[in-house]
Amino acid sequence: MGESYAIGGLITKRAELSGKILELDRQRADLKSDLAHIDRCLTLFGYDKPPSGIKPKRPRTALFERRELADLLRSIGLNNTLTHRETAMEIMRRKAWDIDDLDLVRRITESVKSGRKTMRRKRQAFDTGV
Repeated sequence: MGESYAIGGLITKRAELSGKILELDRQRADLKSDLAHIDRCLTLFGYDKPPSGIKPKRPRTALFERRELADLLRSIGLNNTLTHRETAMEIMRRKAWDIDDLDLVRRITESVKSGRKTMRRKRQAFDTGV
């Protein structure tokens, strides 16, 4: 008897997901149509290169406000013995972010790594007077 509830739930979930896919397919078709119109306009206005050569601009989601990561790294301590991941976990604790979200942990760890590198490079440039 319990299997019929499971099957019903799975059927409902599948219907939801297939509906989302249909909506995304419609959105994709609309975007491709818009892109084709823009390509034709570029040609009309004399753009002589193939529009497909224009590099796509990907949406960027900023994790931190301007200078926020540098301030957090300074408050934790630039010369600490924490690894990049441990520093990322400390930042996530301070910001009350979900430390169980492994993708977010990976993104913050990469941000910490590049932030530390940038700060080290700027400190070296300052020390050498460049």
